[in-house]
Amino acid sequence: PDAQKTVCRRECQLAQDKEEALLRQIHLVIERYSRALEVSRAVAAAVAAGACTDAAALAENPRGEGGRSPMGLAPSLVEKYEARIALLCHTAESLRAEPYVALPRLTPMEQAAGWACAGFAKTALSASRLKENPAVQGAFASLASRFRRGNSIGEGAAALPEQTRAETVDEFVASGGGYPAGGAQ
Repeated sequence: PDAQKTVCRRECQLAQDKEEALLRQIHLVIERYSRALEVSRAVAAAVAAGACTDAAALAENPRGEGGRSPMGLAPSLVEKYEARIALLCHTAESLRAEPYVALPRLTPMEQAAGWACAGFAKTALSASRLKENPAVQGAFASLASRFRRGNSIGEGAAALPEQTRAETVDEFVASGGGYPAGGAQ
């Protein structure tokens, strides 16, 4: 029971660490979108003040005809970025508004024990799933019969002279190396 509690605490700690990283990433994305909008506004202001070398292009397309902005981001794109920023801010605020359940942090020794127990549990689950798979059962039965007949380099072949054992391995490889008819694909 203590090992199970440690595994559960470890999984909770990992989830909390991921949540903190997610919030940091959301804030980073908000900052980058905000920076893109700031740069776009600065470019538009520079063009409007005549401080930009692209003033000739602005004179040709002063209102952003053809759906394009004369300089910087198109107004529709600015609106989409602002809506995206608002959505991300709301998401981050919603996550922070939820009550945070913080278990005591694991010690390094508990982390190692939790990691080992979680690995064991995953291995046991995988083995259980393999055991239930009919194709795997057939493969194990085939392998077991080869060992019983002495046609492999297992216990049955250990009693054979060295030359015969080498021939047996060559025969095994030539027969497909344990794969179904047609050999390895």
